[in-house]
Amino acid sequence: MRRGHGNGVHCLEDVPVLTEFYETRKTDLDFADERMRRVVEAVVRAKPNHVLDIACGRGFLLKQLKGALPESSFVGVDISEGSVQATREGGFEAVRADVEIALPFAAASFDCVVFGEVIEHLVDPDAALVNIATVLRKDGHLVLTTPNLASWFNRIILLAGFQPIFTETSLHVNLGRGSRFLGQWRSTQGHLKIFTLAALQEMLKANGFEIKELRGVPFHTSNIFSLIDRCLSRIPSLASNFVITAINMETCATQYPS
Repeated sequence: MRRGHGNGVHCLEDVPVLTEFYETRKTDLDFADERMRRVVEAVVRAKPNHVLDIACGRGFLLKQLKGALPESSFVGVDISEGSVQATREGGFEAVRADVEIALPFAAASFDCVVFGEVIEHLVDPDAALVNIATVLRKDGHLVLTTPNLASWFNRIILLAGFQPIFTETSLHVNLGRGSRFLGQWRSTQGHLKIFTLAALQEMLKANGFEIKELRGVPFHTSNIFSLIDRCLSRIPSLASNFVITAINMETCATQYPS
């Protein structure tokens, strides 16, 4: 169940379609929504000296983290060369790498790894978690965010016969949503794996992480929908998104029951 990892960046061209997709379509935010604020708070609570931001985009989160932890060091990783260059121009160290294949850092290099809105884009999230565990020290913190397949609104949408939010069937546009309000015909974001809370908890445990803190967060909209969403996101299993802090227990491989 374990994929190899090492000290070098392996061939990103192994996944040419996805590499091109993320090179031409940036999905990272450039404003601090509640989800990002929760991530910053979680990292601050971890009190790290060395932080890795996976899928750093153009470095906006790194700037927020540096402002909150000025004495800590920060490194970004992204599959997009354009994003890596933008992060470097912002004053941060950044490298191009695919977290599913390898992370070009020595073992136990970081106290904290941020894995925000990434796991849903991966073909092999288990391999990514193994690679993260390798560069994260024992008892180090993984701060992970991802959408919730079983959010309160997705339960309603699926009962009505529409394609759930966050899930995608085309690489180009959203299909099966029924209306523009639900995202019909809008550009996709490259979501490949969408988790329920139970599935995410089981995957983290199988890859050697123990959840320390779990919170639900709402969408970053400002209408009547967001008021309902904010209230129901206090129940993590119904929330739009998860923000999870997990501890690296340093197991050596993915372990699922036979």
